[in-house]
Amino acid sequence: MRRESVTVLREINELHVDHKLLILEFFVRAFAITGDLESCLALRYEALVLREVNCGVDQRLHVSYSEWFAFAEHAVDNRFYAIARKACENALACFQTNDKLKTKDADALSEHMEAIRKVKRLKDLATVRGSSQSVQAQTVEYLKTKITQHDKASTRVIQEKQPSASFLFRNGIKKHNARKLQELQRL
Repeated sequence: MRRESVTVLREINELHVDHKLLILEFFVRAFAITGDLESCLALRYEALVLREVNCGVDQRLHVSYSEWFAFAEHAVDNRFYAIARKACENALACFQTNDKLKTKDADALSEHMEAIRKVKRLKDLATVRGSSQSVQAQTVEYLKTKITQHDKASTRVIQEKQPSASFLFRNGIKKHNARKLQELQRL
């Protein structure tokens, strides 16, 4: 299905933006139904970017901060932290270009400030979780697992030596008892 979607997306370059968005929406839903979250999120991101790029031509294509924020939440939930961070940056950019922030209405301003705080918290969360997937973090985690595996292996070696030592000890006792028996039999 991915291969077919890529083929179709290459063929629709000449179509109008509305048709492209309909086709992207179809594939987003198809991938969501099949459970391919990676492709679903990738195509949702493509649709949002396509809308954002073409919003200068058609104002109804403008992507609101809430759409970017919802996408970022889904990306974080599915462990796509770099994409979530980028979506949060786009949501914050929506606030910078928003004329409502320039109004003097205190309620609207406080709502916007709260929304900005939410977006920044989500961006920080995505940054922290994304950094835990960095090469250095993965290396540290790998070394920790190797150390625990080595510790387990060394305890296994010690445990394996104990049965062999006890086996030798038992054999020594048996030989000692056999010698005593032979001496007693000679007498």
